[in-house]
Amino acid sequence: MELINDRIAVVRVPPNETSKGGIVLPDSFKMAEIASGIVAVVGPGEVLPSGERAPMHTKVGDRVVFMPRAGMTIPVKDGLNYKVFGEGEAWAILDHGNEVPEESYDPPG
Repeated sequence: MELINDRIAVVRVPPNETSKGGIVLPDSFKMAEIASGIVAVVGPGEVLPSGERAPMHTKVGDRVVFMPRAGMTIPVKDGLNYKVFGEGEAWAILDHGNEVPEESYDPPG
């Protein structure tokens, strides 16, 4: 898949069940209104008035947070969907260097 401008394709992953310190998080603590995923594909960047491209902040393997309704879902193959949206719709990069999952997380409900 080749993306246009500042688009990113993300494989959604389930919310963390434990904190980094190993504490099991209760369901009430998990933020259902925020989604996270691993960046699988990155576009070349927005075209600036000068004709050059703006650099992309996200890289393949970055774990990002975003609103669950951001962008659109595109089925890639059985069990794998990409959420495609503009880089500006990602709120933050949580960490780098993650392996891109072979299956996407589809939340219940």
